[in-house]
Amino acid sequence: MITRFLILMLMVIHCGQAQWTSDSSKNTQVSPFGMTPLVTDDGDGGAIIFFTNLAKTQAYIQRINKNGYLKWNGGSPIRVGGYLIHQYPYAICSDGSGGAYLQYEETDKNIPSDTGKVLLFTNRIDKNGILLWNNTFGLDLNHKLLEENTSAKYYDKMFSTIVSAETQGYFYVWIDSANGSGLSSATLKLQRITPNGVKAFGEQGFSVTKDLPF
Repeated sequence: MITRFLILMLMVIHCGQAQWTSDSSKNTQVSPFGMTPLVTDDGDGGAIIFFTNLAKTQAYIQRINKNGYLKWNGGSPIRVGGYLIHQYPYAICSDGSGGAYLQYEETDKNIPSDTGKVLLFTNRIDKNGILLWNNTFGLDLNHKLLEENTSAKYYDKMFSTIVSAETQGYFYVWIDSANGSGLSSATLKLQRITPNGVKAFGEQGFSVTKDLPF
């Protein structure tokens, strides 16, 4: 009886122990090929990490709780995107419900000097690791980050930043250069993406300023 009690106590103590350790070589590994990580909080002392798998040049995401345990997909990162060949994380913020709002690039360019598409997509992942908007693919925000079939001199969208509106979605602001015409005709624009993945301010967003003085 005493032996059984001691075994039970050891099991309880072990289950209650945290994954974190002072030895960094033993800390939780999110991915062996993770690069360019972006992170936001999960609202419960943990974090959601959005990163590029360098070996595949694809975007992945994982949640780690406050004790250092990986929570989604049995510990394996979740693929985000897949509309084009390569994906790269662009931005992340909390959704106020244990998940996150994501922005990421979709591209068919193997190297930056290639001609091709670089598009901006968005998705939302919930606290259980389920991608909510168009499954893995997400939604196309209809911004070409680089002009197709050019030397990529001009961007349609530059210097974007996002901020969480939590249960109301998220806001993002960008410099719109009028379909690749450069900074000479740039305007500052604002958009809110609702929790259901809808553009709240119309297809083109709200113009905050016109003719920025660059």
